Amino acid sequence: MNSEMHCKFGELLKAWLDGELDARRAAEVELHTASCEACKEIAEDYRRISRCLNAVSQDVPPPATARILERTRLLGREEERVIRTLQRVAALAAAVLILSVGTLVLLNGTSPEFGASGRDNVMEIVLREPHWGEDI
Repeated sequence: MNSEMHCKFGELLKAWLDGELDARRAAEVELHTASCEACKEIAEDYRRISRCLNAVSQDVPPPATARILERTRLLGREEERVIRTLQRVAALAAAVLILSVGTLVLLNGTSPEFGASGRDNVMEIVLREPHWGEDI
């Protein structure tokens, strides 16, 4: 873009591309751009930038961005599946723990130490043996 500084038409390129010049001046810039490689290159750069800006303003991402977004969506779905699987495993582990503890309570609850009722009679044991558990 350094050539833009040395060419008198360089500062008119943006206005020409945006259609802001009168017909006579636009024809001059167009004729010049056809013969000046530096201005032709700068004009093409401006066109590329304009296309990118138009694509963004129309919510149409460039191909590379679209690929990144799609990959992100796929990874997000995979992550959701892993989280759901871990939640199921945690729920199953909790259920097994609850069943195990319940079974132990029921089995221990019928022993003479807990009384014949098979209910939570822990207070009965503590009151009967005030030093219960101190030697642990």
